[in-house]
Amino acid sequence: MIGGSADLAHSCLTTLEFEGAGDFMSPASGWGTYAGRNLHFGIREHAMGSIMNGLALCKVRPFGSTFLVFSDYMKPPIRMSAFMRLPCIWVFTHDSISVGEDGPTHQPVEQLSALRSIPNLLVFRPCDANETLEMWRHIARLEDAPAAVVLTRQDLPTLDRTKYAPVEGLHKGAYIIAGGDEHPDLILMSSGSEVSLMLQAHEILCAQGVKVRSLSIPCFGLFKTQDDEYIQKLLPNSCRARVSIEAGRRDQWAALVGLDGEHIGMATFGESGPMKTVLQSFGFTPEQVVTVAKRVVEGKPLSIPSRASKATVKRRKVCA
Repeated sequence: MIGGSADLAHSCLTTLEFEGAGDFMSPASGWGTYAGRNLHFGIREHAMGSIMNGLALCKVRPFGSTFLVFSDYMKPPIRMSAFMRLPCIWVFTHDSISVGEDGPTHQPVEQLSALRSIPNLLVFRPCDANETLEMWRHIARLEDAPAAVVLTRQDLPTLDRTKYAPVEGLHKGAYIIAGGDEHPDLILMSSGSEVSLMLQAHEILCAQGVKVRSLSIPCFGLFKTQDDEYIQKLLPNSCRARVSIEAGRRDQWAALVGLDGEHIGMATFGESGPMKTVLQSFGFTPEQVVTVAKRVVEGKPLSIPSRASKATVKRRKVCA
């Protein structure tokens, strides 16, 4: 394995630090050797992606990292890796409006949907340290497909797996993380940093007598390859009350949520402000999830335009 970051290694935490890793540089520079594993790509994401594809063709395992919002700069080489089925590892951090004060220029909104729409590219957005470790185990075995790793900047809680489902479900792209009722009244689904938020709402709804099932969906691409029996096990047709929660667009979630469900996500760009304030202003709170869930169970989901309008008004009041 060899790779690095587009000038953001210290922010993306992608520097290989095991003994002997070192920097890939000319020995004459006095800073490294040609045996080094850490590449210094510089601030040029597109070139980094192209170099990675070349490395993959030379039968080494390359990784490259930058903030998720800058994945737009390297879209062509990412698509080429998918065309050619090269096992490149694209590591993207700072994955949502939780970037906070860096503002909407650095807060990705539409990038997740864009990456997920690329054929042959497996996009992983793990919810905690356990899913992240299991994700790397899965990626390590890939020989003919690139993978995009989407991670947060902020700390996330490590879920108690004696309370919630084992993490091995990641290998199927989605799994029931809480609430195994055969006939749920409501299905919640989420990925990444919003899974812990979903589980907070899950506990509140259970305490109120709602039969709720919660799904962690770390990889849409893997989930879509499962057989109909497994998909129906997670998302039975008998339960049309569904709520998805993700700090991104509704696009891919629409197929899972259906016409009778609702998405708690982004319909606009983000805002600059403290992380907690920004999240609250866009409705990423347990209380808001519970409110939306009850509305959906009652068969009164909001239409997309009205939800976007209300979110915009609320955001302006809170962030002003």
